Amino acid sequence: VIKCVIIGALVTGIIQSSSATFAMTITLARAGVVDFDTSVALVLGQNIGTTVTAFLASLNTTMRARTVAYAHIFIKVVAVLIVVPFFFVYLRMLEAIMHSSIDIATRIALAHTIFNLLLAIAFLPFTHLLTRFLQYLFKDKISTGVPALTHLDSRLHETPMISIEQSRLEVIRMGEIAGKMMDSLREFLTGSTEEKELIDKLFNQEQLLDRMQEEITIFLTNLLSQELVSSIAREAQGQLRQADEYESASDYIVSILKLNLRLKNAELTLDKEEVDDMLELHAAVDEYFGMIFNAHRKHDVDIHIKAKPHGDSITHLFRRMRSRLLKKLSVKQLDPLITIVYPDILTGYRRIKDHLLNIVDADSDEAKEASSPVLASEEELV
Repeated sequence: VIKCVIIGALVTGIIQSSSATFAMTITLARAGVVDFDTSVALVLGQNIGTTVTAFLASLNTTMRARTVAYAHIFIKVVAVLIVVPFFFVYLRMLEAIMHSSIDIATRIALAHTIFNLLLAIAFLPFTHLLTRFLQYLFKDKISTGVPALTHLDSRLHETPMISIEQSRLEVIRMGEIAGKMMDSLREFLTGSTEEKELIDKLFNQEQLLDRMQEEITIFLTNLLSQELVSSIAREAQGQLRQADEYESASDYIVSILKLNLRLKNAELTLDKEEVDDMLELHAAVDEYFGMIFNAHRKHDVDIHIKAKPHGDSITHLFRRMRSRLLKKLSVKQLDPLITIVYPDILTGYRRIKDHLLNIVDADSDEAKEASSPVLASEEELV
């Protein structure tokens, strides 16, 4: 029994395909080369051998990923070690469940299924204990280093199409976070939520986007260092630009927050007219953000047709508010700090709009290059 378990584990580990060795076992059993008892023992070994694939896949990844692979190995090995001493009792149980008249291939498959089902049932109540045990073993290694904030894996570069799709999803996630920052900023301006909670949330989200952009940039730069078809290279370049634009937009969101805090710390308040203008401009930019982000998420390259006019309307709104402030200054004296900070707040919203428009430009530029006769005729390597 032990020899069969070892053989099953070794062959599966070498081939790195439990399905292949399982098919070989069934073929040998049908040919009469091995009996049912031997086949079950081989299948037990194959359950250990299949953990090699997960272990190899976890190499050069984070310690947490390797810990999951170790848990997989631990569970399989312990389960087989428990079954081996009672192997013949286990066989009698299988024979009681399955009649000998059933095709041997079906019985082997059911034996494999029953083993894994019992394994899951047996270990499920001890999941938390196993987790704590593994955390205790690897706590020093797990805690070192800064955890990645994206789901990007450099091994995906072996398949550029998957790499570029994964990075696209991460850039979209940056857009989602930046959109939530706009919502939080509005809550801060209207005072509808606890102020300290919102301030901390906005600063944390801005730092999060900084790090996400860094990870995406490293990932895409490494991808671009390979030989790629032109469409993927263009997409990667566009994503680099879009990630930068979302991060820059988040910087201006936090800048607007800081400017408002500066007034608050100086115990200054804006007149109702200025507050209303600021909220109106915020609403206009927020609506624009939603339009651009939804188009980016759906890869709607035709959005540039209405993005530019819509953006121009925000610019006109900004200029009208600035002109209104200048007229007010000509007839009324305001605190010098307000005359500095308030125009900067309005300018911050305009800059956010500009960065959103750049996201559209990145998509439309990519579409134009993809449709050009030279590039459309042949997907050359770059």
